[in-house]
Parts: sequence; structure tokens; C-alpha cells
Amino acid sequence: MHRFVYVYTIFTADTAHLKETYQNMAPMPYDWNAEVLSDSYMRIRLLENAGVPVYFTHDPKDFAEFPRNGEWAD
Repeated sequence: MHRFVYVYTIFTADTAHLKETYQNMAPMPYDWNAEVLSDSYMRIRLLENAGVPVYFTHDPKDFAEFPRNGEWAD
């Protein structure tokens, strides 16, 4: 029997560019629908609260901390 280990990670991509805007539930200037954005933020927050690591790929600090070369995110 094979056991599979699933490792989940969220890359926010263009949903939330910066951790600060996500934490404040703030839209970016070009977001076309604040309600849809809020729903997306809440979905990410549910997964984050369940322990899934979230990386804001446009946030310089998160980008610098992202695991590289086979490292794992804890």
C-alpha cells in the first residue's frame, strides 16, 4: 500500500500582492470587484487558519523567505 503525503501551499499570485493589503482586507487600485476580492481573501484566510502556509509572491519579504533548492515550508 502506498501512502501519499499531500503538502499544500498557497501562492496568492495576483489575488493579494502584499501581505499588508491581505491582512487589512484592502483592495488594490485595479481590483474590479471588492465583493469578489473579499470572498477570495476569506477563502485564503480559512486555509491559512487551517495551517496552510500562504506566500505573497509579490511581497519582497515573503519572496525572500520562500523555500528553495528542495527545502520544505513548515
